[in-house]
Amino acid sequence: MNQIEVVQTPNELIRVVDEWMRHFVPSDFLDTHNNGKRMVDYNLDNFGSVSITGLTQAYEALKAAGVLDLKPAEPPAPVLSEAEKAAAFQKREFIRHQKDQLENSEAAFFERVKRAEEAKKVEKEAQEQKAAEVALNNEILRYECYSGPNRVDHGRSDAFRKDLFKIEVTRNGKRDAKLTLAAVREAISNMP
Repeated sequence: MNQIEVVQTPNELIRVVDEWMRHFVPSDFLDTHNNGKRMVDYNLDNFGSVSITGLTQAYEALKAAGVLDLKPAEPPAPVLSEAEKAAAFQKREFIRHQKDQLENSEAAFFERVKRAEEAKKVEKEAQEQKAAEVALNNEILRYECYSGPNRVDHGRSDAFRKDLFKIEVTRNGKRDAKLTLAAVREAISNMP
């Protein structure tokens, strides 16, 4: 009788074991060195190679023999009497009812309205700051100095624009574009 010899490289063996561990491993199996060695040895001794089916069979056989390290079984949930079940249900309903009352109270409603109004104020302020930033850049870039009728003095204009870009007004430690725009407009109006 002819026998087929299966040659399995270490990389193939690792790939098969990895595939089994990712997709087919039972929930009580512990991923330990001893378990892995026992499973692979069982496959090589009985089948000559490692396969997913062989690993599953090895798990069943070695589990029955009691040589695998397994996760401890979950303790059974305590059996509750009808009275205990009713009490637990009543407690959950009471907590849910209190939560609903709290969420629907007038104070909670006014608090939500207050937070919504504050969020709108913050958003409006952010939009105003952004618009002021654009207006500030336009105001500075439009500034020109003249050295005579219809003759722009580009050197002085550029120098003054650089100085205008240095103006910064802060409020509460942050740059305020609206106040900075007002300061730049005042500086421009004071120029000859």
